[in-house]
Amino acid sequence: MKYLKLFENYKKTSVEDITNNLKDICQELNDNYIRTECYYNNPYVVNSKYQPGFMTVDMEKMESENQYLDALSWGEISETIDRIIDYMKSENWKLSTLLIDGDELINPEQWIENLRNKEHYSFTGLTINFIEN
Repeated sequence: MKYLKLFENYKKTSVEDITNNLKDICQELNDNYIRTECYYNNPYVVNSKYQPGFMTVDMEKMESENQYLDALSWGEISETIDRIIDYMKSENWKLSTLLIDGDELINPEQWIENLRNKEHYSFTGLTINFIEN
């Protein structure tokens, strides 16, 4: 019985379940004309170096029924970003990269912390990547 309990604690959430949970977390944004995509990128090899798989969350503004909205503001998505990061940490995934408008930001955790005070900061697209610890 003791070993069965240890096995239950080791049980790992599947990549498919994590992807579905991320989609659920992002659903409110989709309802507010912010398109989100959540997907897993399989491991691969480049120049004989193994690259681990990673989870990606993309966000960008969509056209609404009344007007074209092309910019996101940090205030619109910050709560969802925090929920995504907390969820991924709980599943033992680490924030790897943050791209805003295609530019990879060095030290993504610090950028997110700095953006917490800048709700009106705007951009057209955001990509967050997580790698498994």
